[in-house]
Amino acid sequence: MMEDLTITEAMTDPLIRMVMEADGIDKDAFASSLENAKKRFVDLGVERLRQERADYFYRAMNERH
Repeated sequence: MMEDLTITEAMTDPLIRMVMEADGIDKDAFASSLENAKKRFVDLGVERLRQERADYFYRAMNERH
């Protein structure tokens, strides 16, 4: 099973570096983009967890009545 690369691993991966250079992508801009994507992913996960907990709470309350 393959695991996702960390941001550090992605930034130092030779193939990714070659593609970035060929496409003229700045490494700092790429790193920033990855960090922003990570933050959005985490924020969405936290929001999903909040919604799941709220749904569970209201289902439990409805079952009591």
